[in-house]
Amino acid sequence: MNETIFGKEGEAFDLSVLIVTFGTDLQAVNDFRRAFERSDSQITVNSWANNMMSSLALTQSLIDVDREREYRLVVLTTFQLTGKNSATTVEVFDGAQGLGLEMCPAWMGLKLRLVYQNQSVGEWLRIAMEPIKDLKGDLSIFAVCHIHSGLYLYGHYSPPDRLWYADEYWVLVLRSSPLAV
Repeated sequence: MNETIFGKEGEAFDLSVLIVTFGTDLQAVNDFRRAFERSDSQITVNSWANNMMSSLALTQSLIDVDREREYRLVVLTTFQLTGKNSATTVEVFDGAQGLGLEMCPAWMGLKLRLVYQNQSVGEWLRIAMEPIKDLKGDLSIFAVCHIHSGLYLYGHYSPPDRLWYADEYWVLVLRSSPLAV
């Protein structure tokens, strides 16, 4: 499925859309941990993401989830979101809002890592989400990536003033959601 959105300068972005629902099979963080271990693909959770998975914000997002909502996900670069060669976390998220896109819920990184198993080697997708405090108090976001050794759920240090390069990819939700099932 494809969607077209228009940038600040009127440029059209023809985007592929991935539809994700939370479902009923996973209820808590430990369910995700077990699913990663049982996956046919080799899924590794780096220590930073593992630390983030223990946060109260992630636990709360799992309690509050609408299990039937369809999230229509799209991927855009920092440049497409901001028109800049580098931008801060705040500028990236403001740019997304200006294009009518929503932030992902905190659990989306975990779910996307489970459902996106045919990810190309070298691809990194940062989850545009409200940064959550990890156990050390650092603000962080999730990323899903495929490096030579396999599939990863990764944690990224993401304070408001962190700079992101123009070609870094972000996963966002089309505002036209929800599509009730």
